[in-house]
Amino acid sequence: TVQIEDIVLLKGFEGTFKDSFFANIDLGFSLTKANNLRQFSTRSNIGYSERKWMLTASINSLVSNQDGQEIETSRTDARITFKYSLPKGWFAFPEIIFFSNNEINLNLRSVYKLGAGYYIFKTNKAYWGALGGLAYTIEDYKLPQPNRSSMEAFIGTDLNFYNIGDFNFALNANGYPSLTEKGRFRADLALDIKYDLPLDFYIKVGTTYNYDNQPGDGVTPSDYVFQTGFGYEF
Repeated sequence: TVQIEDIVLLKGFEGTFKDSFFANIDLGFSLTKANNLRQFSTRSNIGYSERKWMLTASINSLVSNQDGQEIETSRTDARITFKYSLPKGWFAFPEIIFFSNNEINLNLRSVYKLGAGYYIFKTNKAYWGALGGLAYTIEDYKLPQPNRSSMEAFIGTDLNFYNIGDFNFALNANGYPSLTEKGRFRADLALDIKYDLPLDFYIKVGTTYNYDNQPGDGVTPSDYVFQTGFGYEF
């Protein structure tokens, strides 16, 4: 027995696999006549939840090419997260993040995280969580840039407004001070704003930002992508 004001979500767990499965995918395309610039983007999420745990995966990708450029621009970030609920608003999670961007000569950055978090508040309209832990990062660069690996701490926040009319707002931000590379600090941020349409369709605006104060020779310290798309949720 609980107080009515303590109930923030009702969800059944005794149904079929479909009842605990959720996913959404949105696609975007743009074409500029002047230089025949073509861009294709996608932002998608998939997940499965049970009483005490939830497994989610996401991938955001942008590919562009234009006349006069032999190599297309490709940027992809993806993550897999397993979240286990603990008593009194706490949770624990391992997470794997993959990031590649040929504009900064990065073939692949793999980040293996283990951390814990706490919900500062959680209501039937929004939640806000703080999290922290340790991460091990492996970076594979194109030659002549040397490959790198480091142990890092991380601290972050996760803010989600999911029941404000037809709008949904999600923000995830993390900072990574290195424990093995002196003075190095990385950060990443993801922001999505979604507007629900009839029949489970929606439109979304999203941005992803990455920062590294020691990016390597000839590489800019910051990188971002801004995407708009039309999608379907099921």
